[in-house]
Amino acid sequence: MELLTRREHGARELKRKLIAKGLEAEAAEAAVDELAAEGWQSDLRYAQAITRSRARQGYGPRRIAYELAQAGVDAATADEAMRLEDCDWHAIAQDWVQRKQTAPPEDPAAVARLRRKLHGRGFDERIVRSVIAGDDDPSD
Repeated sequence: MELLTRREHGARELKRKLIAKGLEAEAAEAAVDELAAEGWQSDLRYAQAITRSRARQGYGPRRIAYELAQAGVDAATADEAMRLEDCDWHAIAQDWVQRKQTAPPEDPAAVARLRRKLHGRGFDERIVRSVIAGDDDPSD
């Protein structure tokens, strides 16, 4: 319970921490299952917290989904968390570019660097293309 009072934890992370504190693997599994059944632990709430945090840091949905998968959150839960958070990924990408650059890149090498950075941050090609072109609407 002490671990969950500070912040949300995924089930895998919580089990790992309980085992590190000396609990047997089966006891840790049972404890996490009981906490989840009582509503104290939720992978969905954990995924929402991670999604919110990473989106504020300028990361895109692919990067966040990868991080959640590495934390043991299943894809359906990660998708649901991102749907519930209702992030405007295009605006997040635009904001990140504006914070990092004062002017749009002019030469092809600078455009390629920006494209790689946006892909690395987890944005898909449609959003990358739109942000580089300076469009406000990614549907074009």
